[in-house]
Amino acid sequence: MKALVLYGPENYRVENDWKTPVPPEGWALVKVAYAGICGSDIPRFFTTGSYHHPMIIGHEFSGIVAQAAKGGKVAEGTPVAILPIIPCGECEGCKETGQPFHCNHYQFIGSRNDGGFAEYVAVPDQNLFPLESSDELKMGAMIELLAVGLHVVRRSNIDGGKAVVFGAGPIGLSCAMWLKFLGNDVTVVDVREFSINIAKKLGLKAVHFDEIGEEKRFTHAYEASGSTPALERAILVVKDLGSITVVGRNTRDTVIPVPLFEKLMRKELTLNGCWGYNMEGETELMRSFLKAYDPNCMISHMISLEEVPEALETLVRARGEYCKIMIDMGVDRA
Repeated sequence: MKALVLYGPENYRVENDWKTPVPPEGWALVKVAYAGICGSDIPRFFTTGSYHHPMIIGHEFSGIVAQAAKGGKVAEGTPVAILPIIPCGECEGCKETGQPFHCNHYQFIGSRNDGGFAEYVAVPDQNLFPLESSDELKMGAMIELLAVGLHVVRRSNIDGGKAVVFGAGPIGLSCAMWLKFLGNDVTVVDVREFSINIAKKLGLKAVHFDEIGEEKRFTHAYEASGSTPALERAILVVKDLGSITVVGRNTRDTVIPVPLFEKLMRKELTLNGCWGYNMEGETELMRSFLKAYDPNCMISHMISLEEVPEALETLVRARGEYCKIMIDMGVDRA
């Protein structure tokens, strides 16, 4: 099969004769239709590599079940999205929290296990999210990032509040869409007009970072940009007894100046860390959300697998303007 193989940082290439995976018991074989490049994939390509090499990364993807799992619930030919975390279900983290990302021994399709930047992927039957039709395959490749956005909102315990989201990348936009869908007033903030315009296309209020002053205006803030200045501004604009939920991951140390840290304390703000997703009991809500929103507006570039190396150079490394880069594997969806 064809696959984009990562051999280490700065060392990746498309292979045309990579071995097609043989799914173990309880796993299905999925023919990939679309795969999104996540922000967390970028350091794997350029700086950190993955957990082992050679490796096929990519955890945001959808496809068609080419071979059903024996005894599984999802039949061959079903269009599916993939939920990539594979918890063990037996460890202390699993039993105490019920949250898949708190598993002490989890596997993850696209970082610990071969992922979606290939023609075929082996996926546990329980990690398949059936789609209503093949017409949903493109948005299906974004269900994982939408699940993360929902988890962020759940983590913040907002209920009819006034929210600000710093960062109009895919995760920030996912958070903002869920906030609006669940009945909250939300404003998206970014420094890039390109990203602000995408937020507006999604029907969201969006403003430039410079337009958000220091007035206490919001009950909840969400830092989805991985930016220390955004976190600092969040401390200023959240009302007393409000909350800040952090989902953006900075690539450098985050240092809060003493005066701002004291302000966080005096305002008695709640600071939430957030990671991953938990779709337990959320399936029907996700289906309702997909009927109300079209996340395809986040797709700024649609490319082939062969075009990924060039896109990484011209868009990512060169800091071009993009939101979600989506790989079209050319699957016949008729």
